[in-house]
Amino acid sequence: MKYDLELVLDEDNSLSKIIKQIKKCSIVLEFGPANGRMTKYLKENLQCDVYIVEIEEEAAKSALKYAKDGIVDNIENYAWVERWSDIRFDYIVFADVLEHLYNPQEVLKLTKTLLKDDGQTIISVPNVSHNSVLINQYNNIFNYTPLGLLDNTHIHLFAYNTLKEFCYYAGYVPVIEDATYSNVGDNEVGSHYNQLDSVIQKHFRERKYANVYQFLFTLQKKAYVDTNNVQIERKIIDYFPNYELKVYWDYGSGWTEDLVDIRSLHKPVSGEYSFDVKNSELLKGVRIDPLDVKVIARINLAFEDTKGEQINVSLDEAWTNGDKYGDVFVGLNDDLQVVLNRSNFVDLKRIIINVEYLDYAYGDNSIEVYKRYYGLTEENKSFKIQMEQKNREINERYDNLQKEYQEINERYDNLQKQHQEIIKRYDNLEKKYVEDKMNLDKYENMNLLQFVKYNLKQD
Repeated sequence: MKYDLELVLDEDNSLSKIIKQIKKCSIVLEFGPANGRMTKYLKENLQCDVYIVEIEEEAAKSALKYAKDGIVDNIENYAWVERWSDIRFDYIVFADVLEHLYNPQEVLKLTKTLLKDDGQTIISVPNVSHNSVLINQYNNIFNYTPLGLLDNTHIHLFAYNTLKEFCYYAGYVPVIEDATYSNVGDNEVGSHYNQLDSVIQKHFRERKYANVYQFLFTLQKKAYVDTNNVQIERKIIDYFPNYELKVYWDYGSGWTEDLVDIRSLHKPVSGEYSFDVKNSELLKGVRIDPLDVKVIARINLAFEDTKGEQINVSLDEAWTNGDKYGDVFVGLNDDLQVVLNRSNFVDLKRIIINVEYLDYAYGDNSIEVYKRYYGLTEENKSFKIQMEQKNREINERYDNLQKEYQEINERYDNLQKQHQEIIKRYDNLEKKYVEDKMNLDKYENMNLLQFVKYNLKQD
């Protein structure tokens, strides 16, 4: 049997996600159960009554062991509509089935007649817009495979927007939107990003739903959703990390994938990235891979010791497999490396890498253009050094002027204080002058009075 596969519940595959939604003791209609791997679990572990429709006779015999009732027939003969017209199901399940039908919308539409008002129809379908498929299409390749995204028995193909429309036209609303995921190169299609040039690759990597392998929608009747104000739950991860910033640690055995720390990025974001250091006394070297595609990046490095103090570290003597212009590193391939070897990393707690991504995922012919744009050519290098020297001189003069300005301010403050003291002394002298004058006038008046009295006595 083509789909005789084991049921794996401890992974985020479509069947395990479907089973987690089904409540115990439910009435379930399962279309295309194959050998009954999910049918068995629903009956034996969740005590559900399961009704099945399976086209392959051999598979149906196995699945019917666990079913309450079943039909061995093509789904699109619609025998199930009349057979179970008096049953209302809690759940109706299409696990990777609809893509095999000629008229899946009509089938889905008719299931509403057998579903309870608050029941749920759960569907999973492959995403034909997965990057694995699109990479091959970009290269004019479209091959069917025995299983998977392009199973050779698939008749209908679905992408996110078309799937939502498909559900709406059948009278359903997706109340839970979920998905399963697969990275490019990790599935049966066999395509890889290196089949694209860097510029196209950049756009592919940053597409929405690029890594969605299957869409998994839980549907309810539109009338029920509108009447009961059902909240939509969206679980799909739109964007996956596509790039990696790596730091390798050399403890004497060179660079290995066992001794690497990774920061995964959806898009390269300029900023500060810190990495804890273990056994710093044994550390021989540090290698920074700023991105796993071609990249132009300005990199500055700092060490933080066990006391929490940070020291800026020069990368002037750092080795690189790319081009280096001051603190700007230019990748010539998809694996730019910046290596720092030191004789002593003792008391090192963490390293802090400040990265400014100037550009990334550019074409081979673009390197010289970017060098000129960012002023990185050899002919501009000496000019850049001169300008940096002039900047340093200007900064030094500015610092000296700042010091002179501070000294002038201090002298001005002292003069202000002296001025205030002089005013205070003047005020005191003026006050004393007034007092002395008043005393003098008083004394003179007293002497005049005594003179008059004396003369009067003589007369």
